[in-house]
Amino acid sequence: MTKPKAKPANGDNKVPLEARVIRSISDFPAPKTTQDAVDSAAAEFVTANLLRQYATKRYDRAKAVIVEAYEAKIEEVKARAVKDMQKSTYTIIGADWQVVLSANKPVEVYKVDELRTQLIKLGVKAELIDEAKAAIKKHNAPAVSVEASPTMAE
Repeated sequence: MTKPKAKPANGDNKVPLEARVIRSISDFPAPKTTQDAVDSAAAEFVTANLLRQYATKRYDRAKAVIVEAYEAKIEEVKARAVKDMQKSTYTIIGADWQVVLSANKPVEVYKVDELRTQLIKLGVKAELIDEAKAAIKKHNAPAVSVEASPTMAE
């Protein structure tokens, strides 16, 4: 027995949205190059970067509309996350889409200088505090960025 093919929720027989997006991105050609494989990869990289830039703009515009439309619900999700001190979510389901509103677990923040001041007021020696700070200090590795853009024709 064969499994029936899933139809898009909108009821038509078109290809599902995700498949159409994948196909349009895959079928969008990068400029043809006459040089080596690295040149071809760079052309592909620039094309993918342009697709991403314009998709990000579209994403940001759509997200802003959703955030405005569900502003009260977003505030509820945030308030629940703070109250429960854990991640909170709310899902809105449409005919062929779903939007998940979520707020992460709130982070406790300690201002080191204020903590130092309070510890000194409690009688802890400043040298001891500085020694402890130095022992737990960590440095993050710098982020690396690789960017691409089309060259401007003269």
